Amino acid sequence: MAAIELEVREYKEIEELKAIEGFQSDAPFNQDEYQKIIGEYHLLNKVKCCLLKKNHPCATEHNYGFVIRLKNGIATLIGNSCANDNFEAATTLRKDISSFRAAKTRKQKLEQINDVLKGENEIIALLKSAEKTLKDAQKTTSIISQEIGSETAKKIREMSSTQNSSVKVALAKTKTSINEKTKERETYSTKFSVTIGFIAGCEIFNTTSWDTLQRSINKLRDSLSKAKLTLANPENFSNQKINSVSLELNERVNLELLSKKMLEANLAFKNNNPLLPGYITDNKIEKLNAAKYSLKLLERPSGKNQARALIEQFETELKAQNNADRITTQTTDKSYRRAS
Repeated sequence: MAAIELEVREYKEIEELKAIEGFQSDAPFNQDEYQKIIGEYHLLNKVKCCLLKKNHPCATEHNYGFVIRLKNGIATLIGNSCANDNFEAATTLRKDISSFRAAKTRKQKLEQINDVLKGENEIIALLKSAEKTLKDAQKTTSIISQEIGSETAKKIREMSSTQNSSVKVALAKTKTSINEKTKERETYSTKFSVTIGFIAGCEIFNTTSWDTLQRSINKLRDSLSKAKLTLANPENFSNQKINSVSLELNERVNLELLSKKMLEANLAFKNNNPLLPGYITDNKIEKLNAAKYSLKLLERPSGKNQARALIEQFETELKAQNNADRITTQTTDKSYRRAS
């Protein structure tokens, strides 16, 4: 990896200024005497600006400004605001300040790239981990489609888009009474809907989340390659390109977040009651498949009879918990029929 070659001098102590060859802290100068910028100063204690204004030293005190070399070889000081206020944009000093700041930014960006690449192994590990997380999530959705059915997988995908992961079942309670006028026995059915659970992590079925994670993986991998090329030959890259590469490396933070969310969603989905997906469609075959899959996860016999028995047990408990007689696909609030 090539060393960073750009030189941008910055002075943070007055003693550092005094060590500069030919430095004088009180050397008044006019605009025509300026030759070049030596560096930039950022000091806790203020120093006086040496620019001549109307034949008198400016003497404004600054914490921030520039160390400059005069044509006579003396090194002296000018405050940042004084340089901006008293030199036209087209002057050499203003142009040099602009170039200095661009060089400083370039150096900072190259240093940031260099710092990131010191953790190259960690970035590579992140890329591999994110790819595995994505494949694992896709595998989970494929298993559900194969083991339970495509209707169920499609419905879970819709739930992820609407962000409504509740699973509802319609129940009915039957009551019998005697009509006082007709003296006939009448049977009333009260029908209602209950939420029997929520399918956590259903967002792993949303293919948009797959694409988002894959794009982030590709972007970080590409930015890593660009960063290595940039540091190997920085002279071949413009300031704009170096800045762009530095910004693209920030994708690492985004990828870490996306990968973590996908991993957590996949784990959450696997921790769901595997019977629940059997109740999000009216497909009886897929309900039976969900029961089979549930038994398979428990490493128990998973034939049709065992699956039916599991469903019956689950629904019996469900009806008992909600004081219902039966499960129905109708969800109107109340109805009744006259006994025959």
